[in-house]
Amino acid sequence: MTAERFEHHVPSVLNQTDGDHFGLLVRVLLGKMKDGKFLERIEGPLPKLVTDPIKFHRLYYKRWTDANGSWRELDLSGLCEALYKFLFRLLSTDKKETELSPADPKRRKTCNAGWKSFYITEAEMKSLVLDVVTQYLEDARRLQ
Repeated sequence: MTAERFEHHVPSVLNQTDGDHFGLLVRVLLGKMKDGKFLERIEGPLPKLVTDPIKFHRLYYKRWTDANGSWRELDLSGLCEALYKFLFRLLSTDKKETELSPADPKRRKTCNAGWKSFYITEAEMKSLVLDVVTQYLEDARRLQ
């Protein structure tokens, strides 16, 4: 088969280098969540998504790239903002999705990741994001 047979397909915006970097970001994120004992807030056995960075990568890489385009060009502040927004959508337990963890129990729901009983506060999220991005940027220098 030749490439001409698939001319109606749009070339993928995903590439190996960006994928490697997202993989590094995921490993740092999951490691920091484990070290910070956030994963202990998940009721029942830990989902494979939080114990297997490859599964997390497979599920979220395209969504991350679609939402953040040339994310590797972002500075510390920009990358923190992008990761915060991404994690907010994934981890908010607010039915209205305006807060991470609403005080009103009537507004609470299971986070979009589907992790039963998981929650994270605004202060914890900001600290986690800064820790993850700082570590990622340090580690990413070694990939180049």
